[in-house]
Amino acid sequence: MTYNDKPEPERGYKPFGPKDRLLLILACTLLLVVIILLFWCLRRDRSTRGSGGQPSPTPMKAGLNPAELPLAHVRRSINGSAFQLVRFQVVEGNEDGAKNYYRQTVSPQIGFLTPDTILGSSIKDLLEYFGYPGVTPKDLHRLSSDEIMKLSPPGDILATRFFAPKITAVATEPTLIPASGFGWRKLVRLKAKAGSLAAKNGMDLLLFLQNIFEKTVAGNPFDIDRNVSRFNQVIVTRKEGEFSPAKRAAYFFAYSELIKIDKNTGQPIKDANGNFADDGKISFSLQATFDGRDPETNLAPKDYFVPDSCLQCHGADKSRGKANYLDTDHWIDRVTPDYGLSDPKFKEEDFTALASAPYDVIFDGARDPGKFQKAFDVIRLLNEDIRDQNQRISDPDNFQLNAVNKWLNLHSPGNSGTAHVPPYQRGFGNQLWEPGDQSHRKILYYLNRYCYRCHSSVVYNVFDREAVSGYRGQIPGRVVNISQSEKWMPQDRIFPGLEIDQTHGTGVPTGNLKEFLDLLAQLQP
Repeated sequence: MTYNDKPEPERGYKPFGPKDRLLLILACTLLLVVIILLFWCLRRDRSTRGSGGQPSPTPMKAGLNPAELPLAHVRRSINGSAFQLVRFQVVEGNEDGAKNYYRQTVSPQIGFLTPDTILGSSIKDLLEYFGYPGVTPKDLHRLSSDEIMKLSPPGDILATRFFAPKITAVATEPTLIPASGFGWRKLVRLKAKAGSLAAKNGMDLLLFLQNIFEKTVAGNPFDIDRNVSRFNQVIVTRKEGEFSPAKRAAYFFAYSELIKIDKNTGQPIKDANGNFADDGKISFSLQATFDGRDPETNLAPKDYFVPDSCLQCHGADKSRGKANYLDTDHWIDRVTPDYGLSDPKFKEEDFTALASAPYDVIFDGARDPGKFQKAFDVIRLLNEDIRDQNQRISDPDNFQLNAVNKWLNLHSPGNSGTAHVPPYQRGFGNQLWEPGDQSHRKILYYLNRYCYRCHSSVVYNVFDREAVSGYRGQIPGRVVNISQSEKWMPQDRIFPGLEIDQTHGTGVPTGNLKEFLDLLAQLQP
């Protein structure tokens, strides 16, 4: 073989020529494109986490209320990794803790069933314990407030139905109708009958609360064939103190649907005669949107377990749990806002669509003066019971008691009676909000809409001006510092006007949020 002769290639070997180099370059380029696309998808996925795998809502989504959040708002286009919720602020608890609470605290302390049987009980057992063996779970579901109260002599049972802003989700982009529907509640109060096991063990009241969601404005939220409370809350209160870890002021329960539900259709099961079947098993948690925030952190309802989650809003003290009063004025504020301000933005609210509903915010009022008076009288009696329960608890900073006393004073027959009292006239404590001060009215608009959900029963009440002044140094950091999700407020939404510095990932107040913080800074202590 000469110098210029090419060696004979080995069998199976193909020389690497120009065409092969081109193919290699193309393959590498394709691989790089795939890597870039994968990286882009992972970043984009941040905007869908917690929202059932759906992308963040687009600016053209139907039902948006552009008056609150303009279509060009930067939040609509930011994927918002800085907004990702890292840790819940409401203590969730867990199922084992709930079971231990029922067995080790509730059963022995109130003499209800036994530690071995309480986990297999239902609301029927608790009704019998309070002296109401003739009241069934399906009665609580199907009967109207008047019908429930007639199941026992006057005074034994009180019942009311009302619109509940606190349980209505506000985390998604502003819509005329919340995606999960409007929240409504049915509250039944049963007083322990003389001679009942509850009375013998020192118990006073059973407060049974149903949570119902109606996805239309015109639909009847209490249509018994269509809407069923999926989770039910109970507070049992003790009649007398002194209270301690072994003798608590309040005990918390959760119960499942009061009637049997077809698992396939989700509809109530009825027998051949059209009767519902009793259910109402004891459960360990309720589902709520306390920590859901906005499109960037739009989380499905979470499980919140008794008693840990309950205590967050009901006194924060295991020994001195409190019932919360019924604030009719706030319900009305959220549907027909009235702050006496000329700027139309102060007439915006989350639930104004309900103003055109055929049903009153106080449902039993039925938009009839006579029925409304009767329904309001029931709420006044309920708030008197709640006032008495709060009063039995020795607490140097009992703002819950101050709040219910203010409501009872405002709505006494000789004062405002059944009339709605505007926010700027509802201040209480050592310093009142000044009705004639326009800046006070504006601050109250923001506090009432964005902060009241928690700060009516947690730490302080927004209508206590002195308390708000005391926290004004902390509030700006809590609403702007998005880097600490465990402290960031509000918990259930992003305050409109909060922008993101995309370079540093920090919160920047603009628009409504900036106005609120500026007004707060000028508030005289």
